[in-house]
Amino acid sequence: MDYSERRPSQSTAPIPITGPAPDPSAVRTVIESKRIEEPPTEFQLFVAGAIGKMLPLFGRQLFLTVPSTFAPLDKGPVTPDYVVGPGDELLLRAWGSVSFNVRERIDRDGNIFLPHFGELRIAGLKSSELNQFLNARIGQEYRKFDLSVTLGDLRSIQVLVVGRARRPGSYTVGSLSTLVNVLFASGGPSAAGSMRRIELRRDGKLVTTLDLYQILTEGDESKDAHLLSGDVIYIPSAGPQVALAGSVSQPAIYEVHEGDTVSTALKLAGGTTSIAALQRAELERVDPNGARHIVELTLDQQGMKTLVNNGDVLRVFQMVPKFDNAVILRGNVANPGRYAWHAGMRIRDLIPDKESLVTRAALSGHNALALTDSERESAARIRRSSLISNERPTNSPTAHTAGSPTTGDTSIQVKTGDTSVQVKDDRNTTDPASAAPLPDDLSTGQDKEQDPNATAPDSGSSTGRSIAFDSGRPSEAFTQKNQVKLVAPEINWDYAVIERTNAEDLTTVLKPFHLGRVILGHDDSENFELQPGDVVTIFSQADIRVPQKRQNKLVRLEGEFGAAGVYTVKPGETLRDLVIRAGGLTDNAYLFGSSFTRRSTRLQQQARLDEYAFDLENEIEREAGNKAGSVVNPQEAVVVASSLQSQRALVAKLRQVRASGRIVLNILPGSNDVNSIPDLPLEDGDAFLVPARPASVAVVGAVYDQNSFLFQQDARVNHYLQLSGGVSKSGDWKHSFVIRADGSVVSQTSSLAHANHGLEHFELNPGDAVVVPEALNKITFVRGLTDWSTIISQFGLGAAAINVLK
Repeated sequence: MDYSERRPSQSTAPIPITGPAPDPSAVRTVIESKRIEEPPTEFQLFVAGAIGKMLPLFGRQLFLTVPSTFAPLDKGPVTPDYVVGPGDELLLRAWGSVSFNVRERIDRDGNIFLPHFGELRIAGLKSSELNQFLNARIGQEYRKFDLSVTLGDLRSIQVLVVGRARRPGSYTVGSLSTLVNVLFASGGPSAAGSMRRIELRRDGKLVTTLDLYQILTEGDESKDAHLLSGDVIYIPSAGPQVALAGSVSQPAIYEVHEGDTVSTALKLAGGTTSIAALQRAELERVDPNGARHIVELTLDQQGMKTLVNNGDVLRVFQMVPKFDNAVILRGNVANPGRYAWHAGMRIRDLIPDKESLVTRAALSGHNALALTDSERESAARIRRSSLISNERPTNSPTAHTAGSPTTGDTSIQVKTGDTSVQVKDDRNTTDPASAAPLPDDLSTGQDKEQDPNATAPDSGSSTGRSIAFDSGRPSEAFTQKNQVKLVAPEINWDYAVIERTNAEDLTTVLKPFHLGRVILGHDDSENFELQPGDVVTIFSQADIRVPQKRQNKLVRLEGEFGAAGVYTVKPGETLRDLVIRAGGLTDNAYLFGSSFTRRSTRLQQQARLDEYAFDLENEIEREAGNKAGSVVNPQEAVVVASSLQSQRALVAKLRQVRASGRIVLNILPGSNDVNSIPDLPLEDGDAFLVPARPASVAVVGAVYDQNSFLFQQDARVNHYLQLSGGVSKSGDWKHSFVIRADGSVVSQTSSLAHANHGLEHFELNPGDAVVVPEALNKITFVRGLTDWSTIISQFGLGAAAINVLK
């Protein structure tokens, strides 16, 4: 058989020895660097059907990634037992009575030639014997000399890999190569090959049998052997195989020997894990008749002696994660967790005092109040960075570099004849400046999302703000820094619950108790005894809404009050009662221009506003498609494209507007008595701002001079329009309206306007604002959807929104 003949599928080719001094790189077997995957074996598929997952063949991962080059050690030190032979190079240096420095390669006959000494036969000597042999030979002719003998380039050898190898064939390798080196070069045993009985044969005789498991599990290389030219490596078929799954250190399929036991197999897998249930293991077995049955095992001394057979599947189960003597405390507590149960344990043993109910979040929020603004911002920045780095990997596809668009641009193309107009759709693009939330003129200062008292709306002029905002601000030179808020939700003292599992039918039983009576009142009647496995849950008022009278509510009073500030609402106390408790109103209060805002109302208004913007956007896109198909000339195509662009910009601006949460209190313009304030029940986060009586009326929108004008008694809308220069050419008087100081809106079609024979004859009050919107293009198909007076009134927007949307 010609050992140099290779199979077509082989990725390496033998390197012939063509001369006495081959290039060192020529003895390296080049192998394509790739991951070699083989289809699962029949036994692997069988095991996967039994346990629901694919197990690997143990040890195969050693040969999965093939190196790009196989380079055996040919430049390192030579072992003392290395036997020199034809092709090896010797470096001989002598000094003293004789001097020479020669490089000689052993010829095919095993000889080297030295001048004055002739041929010397050294093939078959060990490297450790060379110096002694040559010293003796040269010493026959000379005295008083020193000799150094080292090996230079080493010969190549040719070995044969046969049997169940991944790439069987002939391999040319370095003479220092071992059995393991060539196994790597050939890709190791195939899936059907044995990992434990690899034979090295020389001249028809067995030299050694290699068990790769000894190397992998024990690091024992004693059975590895150096190769000689003509050696044969034979990989037989795999022996008996068993699968180990479950709570073992390395679940896999293992090759075993006849007579191996469960203990031997578990030792190959590294033993059981620390959470294995040693009281139960399951051995699935196929008997000689082909029938499958299960053997229950206990992994004790006797069970470990059970013999394993070919095709067995051993499953070691994990212990049940059950605590026999523990109760769980969770919810609104300082230290949630698992606690050791003892006989006679009761609720107060688990929660000894009220301090145990103060959460860590509440303590952290309370401690943060002692920090300066810069310290608090720095701590928040560090916290955000930590959360981002933990939640989003660095190679996340959603991560963007600075300045990169967050979404792809889309566009609509309007065509007519050979004219094409591309309209960019920037609805989903995010501009850092436009994406920032736009504070409206009347939003509660109790919200984290926005603080209307800190920053004025970007309206371009003071006329864009409400009178309540302008009059209620302490100072335009300084922003608001100090607020009184709840740093954490209040405890629900009325209800807590014990969750218990019925031992008879395993149903869940809830046993509620009054937390306040047990902890604060030390009432033993509800201090129930606990049982192992109980879960005690403590709720906050954010988890379960409690009655209004039991809620801890903070309400902010600002402006013209006897003592403006933040107050805790007493049970049953209304807005009027709270104003009276705060010292009533000052003489300069303008109750008609007051602003009452509520967080829950703002959320409802914002949800309706977002829904309106979404519907408006859909209508624009639907009409855009219709218009694009009906244009008849290039000029009309350009007009339609321009109109579409402006309408999309309008929707984008509408999305920036934020609802204020303002509730109109329907106070009469001339009322300035506390009794005029409605008996409105209060909620946490409510804010009531009463400004001083203003001296102006604002005119905004499409007029020649947007400005604020001095209030004149009995003056009507047309008077202030004349002061502003009248409606501009782009103004739409038919859709004009008045935003009154109390937040209500009077439109052209309202009953108040009709009662005064038209909006132009409507009498204004201090703090009112006349709004003249821009006239929309006649071809604009969104015209019927944008009744600004309706938008302003329904979504609680202020006059600042007009300057944003125009």
